[in-house]
Amino acid sequence: MFQAVFLLFSHLALLCSAQPMAADCTDGLLVVGGKTSAGPTAKIDLAVQGPNWCQNSGFPDLPEPLVSPGAYFSNDYLLVCGFSDNSSCKATKRGWSSWQDVPSMETEEHFKMAFLVAQGGASVNMLSKETEAARGNDNHLQSLSFSSGEPQWKEMTGNSSPFNLDYRDFKNACFGSFGFGKFIIAGGYKTEPCWRCNNYGSSARVGIWNQDGSTCCGAAPAFEDGVIPDMREARETHACSEFGQSFVVSGGYYYHYGASGAGSSTIFEPKVSVEYFDGTTWIGMANMSHARSNFGLHTMCGALYAFGGVQMEDRDTDATFLSSVEVIGSLSDEWSELANQMPEAKGYFASIPVTGMECW
Repeated sequence: MFQAVFLLFSHLALLCSAQPMAADCTDGLLVVGGKTSAGPTAKIDLAVQGPNWCQNSGFPDLPEPLVSPGAYFSNDYLLVCGFSDNSSCKATKRGWSSWQDVPSMETEEHFKMAFLVAQGGASVNMLSKETEAARGNDNHLQSLSFSSGEPQWKEMTGNSSPFNLDYRDFKNACFGSFGFGKFIIAGGYKTEPCWRCNNYGSSARVGIWNQDGSTCCGAAPAFEDGVIPDMREARETHACSEFGQSFVVSGGYYYHYGASGAGSSTIFEPKVSVEYFDGTTWIGMANMSHARSNFGLHTMCGALYAFGGVQMEDRDTDATFLSSVEVIGSLSDEWSELANQMPEAKGYFASIPVTGMECW
């Protein structure tokens, strides 16, 4: 009897430790656009402590459904990029019924946004790529400015933008900030040189941008390879987040195609694995409960949450959309699945950390 009671309390303690929740925590998440089994969506969801999902976020629906938009919340503006009209970026506020155009570099796609704390202050920054209608080869780094009182995106020119890293495709890579004044681009898709053959697939390479300068360009910040070691596993459609003073990369899939005169082979491997960069090397973590692609991964109230996404049949075919949420309390813990799921199964959304935002 004593042993059974002890095991019960031990299990409860483990669940509680996996979900640290300070009573005064005001962290939350915005989930913007995405795709469900019914198709693309224009909805914006808000989650507060737990996460507990609100019936109303306070934001108007997107002007059009968006799959894999770029989005961030800054200075009371919700900024979203990826629209199909003449202004690819727009903004709104809570309580508004419409959206306003935001100046940015046009003929761009594959938008990803991250928040950077650096010398001189903090900023929201955006990674994007030229469309095929333009030249289609260069990536750009833009910074959000409020110099005119209204939001606008400005290219960080010089060695920072435009740029290429071994001509990798970052559509399915992960872009985020790490530590003080650093950006990381992890993974993506790469065609490898091959004589009379085809050889392409997911990459384990990691690029970094450092405000303090670069090994390639002296004092000028620039994206570069070779400063951070490759990830333990090559990935695409994964998610990343800072957590525990480390940079965590989770899920996605590994894909490789090779063909020569002897034949061809294809590998597609969905991933539950998780790893983190501690500033020196990549270290493995406990696996997630579910393989997830195109999902959300964020720190909230002291814990790391993985939510939503899609389980893929192959790199071009969605199989099952997910509404499940799982949480881990530290880099050395195990993942625990929560009973409190997303309002609907969804992937390909933009997810944004917010603070002090309550249900509308």
